[in-house]
Amino acid sequence: MSGHALHVTLRLKTIDHLFEEPDLSPFDPYYAPYSFSAGVDYLVGEMRRSPGARSTELTVLLPPGAIAPGIEPRTREAIGRYAEAWANSARQERTIELLQARRVLIVTLLFFVVANIITIQHSRTEAVLGLSGLWVDVLVEGLSIASWVALWWPLDQLMHAAWLQRQDERAYQALRGIDLRILPDPAADDATASA
Repeated sequence: MSGHALHVTLRLKTIDHLFEEPDLSPFDPYYAPYSFSAGVDYLVGEMRRSPGARSTELTVLLPPGAIAPGIEPRTREAIGRYAEAWANSARQERTIELLQARRVLIVTLLFFVVANIITIQHSRTEAVLGLSGLWVDVLVEGLSIASWVALWWPLDQLMHAAWLQRQDERAYQALRGIDLRILPDPAADDATASA
């Protein structure tokens, strides 16, 4: 559904739960499906789940006593700092992983070439270094499989993992453009009465 607005409402016990994983028991009336992570991380997950959304609207419901003057602009600034810090961390991690993947790929490619030269020689002569027999056949087959398996991690890091990290980075950068509203929780009286 492209072009729609994504609406996310988080009912939080404190504004800190927007950035911290809440330590809530399922007995707590503020416990919700998004209580397993910080509210902003849950929001990013919802944004990633709706990639075609043209905008994102976040409504944070807080107990009336937790809403201090100026909380909305301070929270917008905090979301911007959080998004920038997360994006910088993701870029740093991606750079490190790409460097590691490139280093491993060089060694892996060398292993791959040598293993496949041995496999080709074996398929032509049915011997390796003058040795033949069932155990040589099994070793050569295992070597061929191992060479393909060894290529998997560096290629996965260079292609797929880097793409996923860029997607995460874009989602966190998109946090800066969300529409934020912080409102008193209409159910706060019920929550405090049952707590």
